[in-house]
Amino acid sequence: MGTEEKLNNNIENEVEAKAGVSVTLTKGDQVANSARVNLLTGFASLSAKHTGTTGVLGVHIMSPIGLIDKAVKSWYLDPGESFNSSFIQTTKDTHYLRLESYDKRASGTGTLAPATIIA
Repeated sequence: MGTEEKLNNNIENEVEAKAGVSVTLTKGDQVANSARVNLLTGFASLSAKHTGTTGVLGVHIMSPIGLIDKAVKSWYLDPGESFNSSFIQTTKDTHYLRLESYDKRASGTGTLAPATIIA
């Protein structure tokens, strides 16, 4: 692969990585969903933070499958905890980020984006 090809691939990957989606769950809400994002490489980056003082925040990478949406990856955060990963393997598909508070006491933020892959 020539230098120009590598440069073009790096630029494309960088642009793809910036095409992420964010979501915020406020205290009193049970579920907040982000817009959809294409994870066509099969890898994602995710950051999430429990911004509340009570409850457990569920963080889910969701895949819409027919009439039923399925969580393909899940994490659970206690108050003050955060999760950051720049390389999570998923299915090569369209996904969205769901933040969930079963008792409506948690609040938080999250961002899901395609991972940057530089070969």
